Amino acid sequence: MQGHVRRINVLLFVLLLVVVSAPHRCAAEECVSGELGVSWLAGKVISTSVRGREAISDATVELFAHGDLKNAIATTHTAQDGKFVFPERDNGRYLVRVSRDGFVTFAVPVRLNKLGTTPRTLLVNLGRRGVEPCGDGWAKIVLNAL
Repeated sequence: MQGHVRRINVLLFVLLLVVVSAPHRCAAEECVSGELGVSWLAGKVISTSVRGREAISDATVELFAHGDLKNAIATTHTAQDGKFVFPERDNGRYLVRVSRDGFVTFAVPVRLNKLGTTPRTLLVNLGRRGVEPCGDGWAKIVLNAL
């Protein structure tokens, strides 16, 4: 009888290890790009499909100070043409997070440097949920985007 109880305990322990070590996916998926250098905290949010690029209106765009991802320092929404602009900020490191129902939330670490003559802004492609990892979303720098 003790051998039987011991085997059950070992099986339960192994099962617990399998459950704990299994990969977990958050229900609210968020993807993060590499840091991008911008000269203006502005940009455009789009989604690409077989129909081409479509502007995403009414997406929520939040701005966070580097290292503080709980307290947004500014929030705005994209216009009909997908464009957004944040008020003037000091040079430094920030995180821009873009979200919209039906799309994967996308976060872009940015380094703001207002020196230079060519405007460098963000172009964020929101990926659709359930398509590929990150919904095939991406972010890049665009010169003279706005």
